[in-house]
Amino acid sequence: MTRDNDRPLGLPKGDALRGNLLLSAAFAAYFWIIYFIGNFVAAHSAWRFHVALPFEAHIPFLPWAAVIYLTVTPFFCLAPFVFRTPQRLLPLFVTMCAEVTMAGVVFCLFPVELSFPPHEVEGAVGLFYRLAVTVALTYNCVPSLHVALVLTCAMAYAPFGGRRWQIFVWSWALAIVASTLLTHQHHIADLATGVLLAVLAVRYAPPRVRQWQEGQALRTTSGISAQAGSTARR
Repeated sequence: MTRDNDRPLGLPKGDALRGNLLLSAAFAAYFWIIYFIGNFVAAHSAWRFHVALPFEAHIPFLPWAAVIYLTVTPFFCLAPFVFRTPQRLLPLFVTMCAEVTMAGVVFCLFPVELSFPPHEVEGAVGLFYRLAVTVALTYNCVPSLHVALVLTCAMAYAPFGGRRWQIFVWSWALAIVASTLLTHQHHIADLATGVLLAVLAVRYAPPRVRQWQEGQALRTTSGISAQAGSTARR
């Protein structure tokens, strides 16, 4: 990966900024379309599965963790400023879209219902908790896209800075992952399958995107060279 003066964050300029924002908006739209479809199909399914392990009933419920849970959006929003151009952002964009697609298929074929009881939370923390519950919808559990997408971004962001940056990125990412359990929005199985999805997607998607990009660049360079040679012979 290419760095700009070893700064992990920077503001893209001109067409690069517009391109990165367009990719980000496209991902957000695609995510919510697939996410709502998965929940809709599960809600109308004749069956729903439970994946909770017996000991999960003892996982503490910490409503204030909903604040951390909701920071998933600003965590994603770092991407356009870590990857300063659409060319650099594209592998992450494709990887995350692939994860959303695979998760959407599982949501429809294997609808899962939370085994945790509903919670009533009052006060300011309650506002954050209710927002987290609303965003999570009801049945999109296995795999946890919260986990898969956050870990994917963390793996992509971390190489762009030094040790402090890497500690910051991974601490934030792991805090978000933990918050999915502590707010009782996911089970262990959801987290495990989310991790697996992230590992597989990162393993196979980015190299193929970069290979395609290199091929496109080579074809463009060959075309320019051929055109220049043709002009020189005239």
